[in-house]
Amino acid sequence: LSLARREAIDCILWDEESSRWNDVIMQYRPEVSENDTDGGGHNADGGPGFVSMEDCTSLGGDNVYASSWVPLWVPTPARGDRARKAIESLKKSGLVMQGGIVTSTNQGSSHQWDHPNAWAPLQYMIVEGLMHHGDHDLARDIASRFLKNAFTAYRVTGQMHEKYNAVYIGEIGKGGEYEPQTGFGWTNGVCLAFIDMFGDTLDFSECITAQEEGQQHQ
Repeated sequence: LSLARREAIDCILWDEESSRWNDVIMQYRPEVSENDTDGGGHNADGGPGFVSMEDCTSLGGDNVYASSWVPLWVPTPARGDRARKAIESLKKSGLVMQGGIVTSTNQGSSHQWDHPNAWAPLQYMIVEGLMHHGDHDLARDIASRFLKNAFTAYRVTGQMHEKYNAVYIGEIGKGGEYEPQTGFGWTNGVCLAFIDMFGDTLDFSECITAQEEGQQHQ
């Protein structure tokens, strides 16, 4: 089942033009087969109201989302050259900021899962995915950027946070329907994982405070 799910992700979500896995809209087909005697809502080709490839619309659009590279986290033997293409497209995506991977390039949104926020789980899945597919340098670079962001914010606030600003190192993330939370379980876990993975090669001597970073961007 797990392998079938991976193959379905590659089959349905992969977009060759953008070299990434985009979300899709799956159109529902309410028509049912004349032989549907069990009332299960199956259409004429045996599916549950969904979905042939003709029913799928890719949501590539103008904005780019970090979630489009999450499939790298789970390697698939049949993926072939797609992983290499996806990694190259990530490098050109505009998502790799100085404070880690920004959630999306959508700057006109007030939602917390958009620009300029960097969330620990996405950093981890993409970094580990890059490691799975052999790009250790990019993985280390992204991990280092996020760790410097979290470390600098800790120096300023004395706390770990649920999300950070990927654009300005040391600034806390914003947006959403509630006050940003501190603590914070997945941030702590991801930072510890990155230190375990790359600790011997990380250099934090260039970490600066959020105030200094802000002055550089005025």
